[in-house]
Amino acid sequence: PRNGVSGDASVNLSAIDGGAYAARVLGAEAVEEYGEDVSREAVSRTVARLQADGVSLGHGGRIDAEIRGTLRLDAPEKCTFVGTPCPWRRLGSSIILRSEVMVDLIADVDIAIAVIPGFFPLVIPAVPLRKSVSLRGGEGLDCRVTRFGVEDPPTSRVLAGPNASEASPLPRTLVLQVSLSNPSTFELLPIGKLTLLINDKFGRRIARVRSVTPVVLTRGLVLDLYEGELDAQPSSLPAVQRVLSRFLSGRPTALQAVLYDVSQPAYELAVRGVPLQTSLPGLQDSEIVQKVHLQLHVGAILARLFTQLELNVPAKIEILNPLNGSFTVRAINVDVVYDGVAIASMSHSSLSPPIELLPHERHLTKHSYTVKLSFAAYAAPTLADMLVELKGGSELPVSINGTLGLIVGNIRPTIKYAQDVVRCSLWYAPSPPSPPTPPPSPPLPPPSPPPSPPPSPPPIPPPSPPPDPPTPPSPPAPPRLPFLRFFFGR
Repeated sequence: PRNGVSGDASVNLSAIDGGAYAARVLGAEAVEEYGEDVSREAVSRTVARLQADGVSLGHGGRIDAEIRGTLRLDAPEKCTFVGTPCPWRRLGSSIILRSEVMVDLIADVDIAIAVIPGFFPLVIPAVPLRKSVSLRGGEGLDCRVTRFGVEDPPTSRVLAGPNASEASPLPRTLVLQVSLSNPSTFELLPIGKLTLLINDKFGRRIARVRSVTPVVLTRGLVLDLYEGELDAQPSSLPAVQRVLSRFLSGRPTALQAVLYDVSQPAYELAVRGVPLQTSLPGLQDSEIVQKVHLQLHVGAILARLFTQLELNVPAKIEILNPLNGSFTVRAINVDVVYDGVAIASMSHSSLSPPIELLPHERHLTKHSYTVKLSFAAYAAPTLADMLVELKGGSELPVSINGTLGLIVGNIRPTIKYAQDVVRCSLWYAPSPPSPPTPPPSPPLPPPSPPPSPPPSPPPIPPPSPPPDPPTPPSPPAPPRLPFLRFFFGR
């Protein structure tokens, strides 16, 4: 269809007998199937009128024929609003959702029979024709979400800004890839640009996405790409949080993809408001918390194990962003379980500083965050075993269960998050570097001998006695003879 009231259409059918005929489609009847029970409308309502060209049926036998012509909707003004009694919308909904569609073809057929070849044929006008046809429906088109991604828009700031507690004013781009399988007798060519409203199973809005290229619903498998934004309205936040919680935890979520705006008006009247049931698979390999590195002295902890109820220790966290878009972790509130026993917890309603992550970034925090170890009677033995293993250099698996507070574009969801395996180890902070060794000093001279004591003053002689009185001179000795000096000396 080219507009809201008419367009090109074709009908493929099998016919028996000879001659040529033309037909107009006057009415159709929708069938709703509930298990084994089939109920029909009591009054047939005209859906559209098809003015077809003549078709040659040959000279008898079963042949396949194609009727082409102009299809005009009957009373299109009745189909302006969802909820009005519009036969065209009822037919469109049945084509997409039901497994069987009953259509009545009511026609006035002009039959031209070539009695003598080469002469004017015998025309029998306005032969009434009514045929009830059971056609296969689309059975919900087996709608599947094959890709779900949150990406940074080209013009947005990559992170939340210098103050990461404030979300970026620009929303993140939601990218959906949807596969549709059309097993029906009908083909809708082309539908044009299509808008889908993504709701949860309770009908609460999650996102609005638009097809990147015009949609053509042929028979078989159709794959289309859609882009849009997560709904940031306060009323939609609980639904968005639930979907993100299940998606990031690897769990599937039941959704509705409601056909909304269609660029081709005739299809807009036929399929607007039709819900397609689908499911969003959980993100695989989505371990956001990769490692927890505890910074503690095991010996000191074991010494206080049975004398305190709890102890706060610092820890560094290694986190992975599994999305194509950046986001910020603004809060962590989780219980840490080892061997089935809750041995610790992290309770940070507002991380300071928050953890900012680029797309697919694996980040080890520079800042340490507090982990509260539980020394309660039920947890102390298990915690003691764990600490002994960690002291021996082991890397142990623990599980976490709680909530994560995120900033994703212009929304601030708090999601329920559980992860079965988080690796835990001890973190040995590197020792501060030693100060540089000073250059060796030159060798010292040998020690000088101790100074000798000052010379003692010379002794003061005792006072000499008074001189003796002078002796009178003795008489001179007699002279000696020379020979006596030879024998006796002097």
